[in-house]
Amino acid sequence: MHNGEISNFQQTLYRPIRDSLSDSTYRLIKGMTDSEHIFALLVKMWQSSPDSTLFSALHATVQKLTELASKYDTSFSANIIVTDGRAIAAIRYAYPTQAPTLYWSCNALKHPDQVIVASELLSNQNWTAFPEQSMLFFQEQSLQPTISLLDRFV
Repeated sequence: MHNGEISNFQQTLYRPIRDSLSDSTYRLIKGMTDSEHIFALLVKMWQSSPDSTLFSALHATVQKLTELASKYDTSFSANIIVTDGRAIAAIRYAYPTQAPTLYWSCNALKHPDQVIVASELLSNQNWTAFPEQSMLFFQEQSLQPTISLLDRFV
């Protein structure tokens, strides 16, 4: 899931992102949206290192997007949530603009095996707002999140 945008995507990062992809990740793109390109970049980052995790791949993806946005003088905002079925990684990040809101909730009493991540508050249950420039990571064996505050990469 991607909520956000790359400013003037077709004129700024469309081509640079494509140029940074491997042939196999390039073929994942079927359309022209920034979300598809970000996902292909994420897959490339994940596959590029045998030791990479979902968390590190998402971190590297946002770092690469920031480098490209700085080089091509554009901005982007990116709430990204990904899962591999065993873990969830979510990020709220923007360069040099403000990121859309992002929240997470875990109700251990009512739903001991669920974590919800959403861009808007869905109910009156306990929600925790993601700080700007932060990542959240959950693994299936534990619903205890790892929360990391990120420095701006550039």
